[in-house]
Amino acid sequence: MRRWRPEKIYGWDGFRIEAGPVSYGVTPGIGGRIMSCRYAGEELFFVQEEYAGQTYDFADCNDLR
Repeated sequence: MRRWRPEKIYGWDGFRIEAGPVSYGVTPGIGGRIMSCRYAGEELFFVQEEYAGQTYDFADCNDLR
């Protein structure tokens, strides 16, 4: 059975997609990234906690080299 639900993924708005024992946390607001991968409830990805939920406003940047 596959299902998805809205959820905060490490502070970002996203969706949890589940299929059996595997689930993915997808965050479309920051580029459609997969920010979480769980197997049987155990997180397999690493997220550096001090950056969780942060975004960057590129409008304030003058040089994007």
